[in-house]
Amino acid sequence: MTSPARVAAVTGANKGIGLAIVRNLALQYPKSPLHSGPFLIYLTARSAERGAEAVQALNDDAQLKQAKVLARDGGNTTITFRELDISRTESIQDFSAFLKQQHPNGLDIVINNAGIALQGFDAKVVQETLKTNYYGTLEATQDLLPLLKNGGRLVNVSSMAGQLNKYSEEIRNAFLQASKTDVAAVTTLMEKFHAAVAEGKEKEAGFPSAAYAVSKAGETAYTKVIAMEEAKRNRGVLINACCPGYVKTDMTKGGGAKTPDQGAQTPVMLALHDIGGRTGGFWQSEREIEWMVTTALTKPFRWFYKEFGLVSIHETGRNAYLIILARACRMFAYGTTSLILALFFAELQFSDFRIGLFMTLTLLGDVLLGLLLTLIADRFGRRKILFFGSFLMVLSGAAFAIFENFWVLLAAAVVGVVSATGGDFGPFRAIEESVLAQLTGREARADVLAWYVTLSTVGSAGGSEASGRIVNALLEREGWTLVDVYLALFWLFTVMGFVNAALVLLLTEACELPRAEAEYAQVAQDERGSVELDEHNRGGVVQPSLNSLPSSQERDATNPWWRKLTSSFSAISPPTRSVMYKLWTLLAIDSIADGMVPYSLTNYYIDHTFHPSVAFLGDITSAAYFLGAISAVFAGPLARKIGLIHTMVFTHIPSSAAVLVFGLPTNLVMVVMLLLVRAGLNNMDQAPRSAFIAAVVQPEERTAVMGITNLLRTLAAMTGPSVTGVLAGSNKFWVAFFVAGSFRLAYDVGLWGMFRNLEVDRDEGALLAQHGRLEDEETHELDRRPAPLSLASDDFVDDSVSSKK
Repeated sequence: MTSPARVAAVTGANKGIGLAIVRNLALQYPKSPLHSGPFLIYLTARSAERGAEAVQALNDDAQLKQAKVLARDGGNTTITFRELDISRTESIQDFSAFLKQQHPNGLDIVINNAGIALQGFDAKVVQETLKTNYYGTLEATQDLLPLLKNGGRLVNVSSMAGQLNKYSEEIRNAFLQASKTDVAAVTTLMEKFHAAVAEGKEKEAGFPSAAYAVSKAGETAYTKVIAMEEAKRNRGVLINACCPGYVKTDMTKGGGAKTPDQGAQTPVMLALHDIGGRTGGFWQSEREIEWMVTTALTKPFRWFYKEFGLVSIHETGRNAYLIILARACRMFAYGTTSLILALFFAELQFSDFRIGLFMTLTLLGDVLLGLLLTLIADRFGRRKILFFGSFLMVLSGAAFAIFENFWVLLAAAVVGVVSATGGDFGPFRAIEESVLAQLTGREARADVLAWYVTLSTVGSAGGSEASGRIVNALLEREGWTLVDVYLALFWLFTVMGFVNAALVLLLTEACELPRAEAEYAQVAQDERGSVELDEHNRGGVVQPSLNSLPSSQERDATNPWWRKLTSSFSAISPPTRSVMYKLWTLLAIDSIADGMVPYSLTNYYIDHTFHPSVAFLGDITSAAYFLGAISAVFAGPLARKIGLIHTMVFTHIPSSAAVLVFGLPTNLVMVVMLLLVRAGLNNMDQAPRSAFIAAVVQPEERTAVMGITNLLRTLAAMTGPSVTGVLAGSNKFWVAFFVAGSFRLAYDVGLWGMFRNLEVDRDEGALLAQHGRLEDEETHELDRRPAPLSLASDDFVDDSVSSKK
């Protein structure tokens, strides 16, 4: 083998985060500032058998093969195994001697990832934890640091659990002082903690009852000390500690908001990329953060950040931010047009029947377009389909801004993307929800989807408010007619289509459906067999393995185009269909109701009955949307407390009742109050519903299932506007509200009756409460469980710390 130009060593790398670190070192090295020739990575672990299996898995990795980064595939990276147990001094010394002999010029990168997380909490657990996580990593650091070349990198994978917010002020100050003094001072704190636990007085001494957390606090502290000492030698070696985040691994039993690859990004960045020469820092999510963050001033903000699910979005990463922002911008556009669409048609002298017909046919176009694009999204690329949808949104907006002919506008709405009802129909939502479901674990999913709904409602509120204000402002200008103003708003709609397209272009490869052979890289590890319904637990149908189903590529290669719908539907497993048949029936009933009285027709009813100004309509519609946004924030926390189904039903019933009686009041104040009740609670079922659907389907089924769900909902909704148009033409608009409210209540009762006992409700709700916490709290709970019979059992000890980092 050619002598390597760069050499790296990664401890605890046979699985989980450690394996992902090795994988991403190989993937990112060719484009990194360190790239200068052949790259040798030592993958180390305690077990020779598991280490060899890990190397073989990487050699067979589909993405590594496709990228051609490994030497065996024509690249310049070689991965080899070397046995290393950091809890044994002789093992560390043997590895150090081997490296010194094989690489006399030194190493470039050392990443200390090895560690353990034991169940239980007593003096023995503390002793074993400190032996590996503190003393072992410290010894490995001290032995390997002299082998680093000038300009080398050393990264210690620590944890947010090691932050100092759970300690007394005295111990916090002692840690901060020790991190600026020497390693001996840090070791003294570890000894003090062990002694206090042995006496059962760790709380009185100012420590938390959490062995893993304290060991990681010690690791972060000595990393700072060693970085400070190394900086005095002027060798340019950068030493940092980092937290990979809450990662989906075996030890977390499917918990976590990040995949191993996502968790590996920060340590790999610190090892390979330009970090501005910073050393001695503590990093998370690819940025340096404060080690000591909790004060009396920041505590309420941290509580809100945790309790209301913002931590889940942060842990999911940039794709979640971009998708949520894209939908908020899109809903802003829909909000501007939903307020004035029916008013615009009335101003053009279109009849009530034509208005209803337009909305029905527009929904039909959304059905066909949404069905086509969602069924091909996984094959052609989700980002490409989302970008194409943005293009259609721009096309439709421009057509509405230029033309006034009914048939031209109808064609633009049917073929393109225009929200006739203010709802998010078309291709976007199903694909976006499928992506978010893929990127999140089950404990984070409801929170992320809740914010996905919440901020979209804020967007709708902003659009409605802006629409009303823009209409008033432009009408005050000389020469502007009401039609001219409405046309100007459609140009705003067009601009938001361009914004949506720009945000889509920023999405990463992680949004795409993973190939079957590359599932390790992208699919949450808790997805296979993680959801069990009560029927299955009682010995019913067993969920088939994904491996037994043909991949999407295989189906696409063998099926002609006209069989795509059938093949996509048949690929949905029988247990999933058994649940979805019931849910689809109920959603169809609910969607008929929504189609009969969408916000655009509701605004038209208020305008026709009470004749308020457009600005006032914009104000009350914006207020309604804003209340919906506020209530949607509470959907995630509420689902954790009472479960998904309970949240969906009990928040939706008052909204349904408000629709039922909406057409009865004869004064505007009562109608506005009912509108606020309806909208204020209407969105609280959306995120739990999406989380419920994501939980009962396999990852490869999600896009198709959510696409079919949106298809059936839109098909059902498209019958409503025409019926309402006929009723409005005969002066019986109130009947539409009464029928719609009755249908919505039937949906609520049916949902409660059919799904309240499903096990998934407890999984997605109760497990949110158990796992949806910051890292230090999660680890604290782990440490408090009863100790295992054997502390060295492979059930509880792992080379790669895949519990809480």
